Amino acid sequence: MQTEQLRTDNGRGGRAEERGPRAGAIEPEGVSGLGDVAKDAIEHLKVIVTDSVEIGKLEAKRLAMRAEETGREIAPRIAVGLVAAVVGLAGVVLALIALFIGLEDVIPSVVVRLVIFAAAFLVMAGAGGFYALRSKKEQKEPALVQVSQMSR
Repeated sequence: MQTEQLRTDNGRGGRAEERGPRAGAIEPEGVSGLGDVAKDAIEHLKVIVTDSVEIGKLEAKRLAMRAEETGREIAPRIAVGLVAAVVGLAGVVLALIALFIGLEDVIPSVVVRLVIFAAAFLVMAGAGGFYALRSKKEQKEPALVQVSQMSR
């Protein structure tokens, strides 16, 4: 044997080897290789991810627009409400001061007037605290009891 006959071409000799099934490998018609299936799956996955990202961007833009519109509608209302609350609070404080000064003719002692005001504020704070601590069930039970008693 000559050495030239033992050498293989390895694709360096003028033409490149074609990719495809190996010689002698029999592949049934309509069946693609596992590599083709994997490539198709990856391509579909890329399309799905791209579409999902685009949908997410559109949803984010829509939510931002909706929030901006809502902000434009609600911001003036909130501002006017806060101003009204502050002015109302100032009115209540001034009314209490006027009442305190007006009670000077009836109750000449400043200490007694302060005790009366403190007691009134503590009673209101206690009532508000108990109301805030009640659970929703306890708040709704009397109405349910009344309805059930009416149906009998």
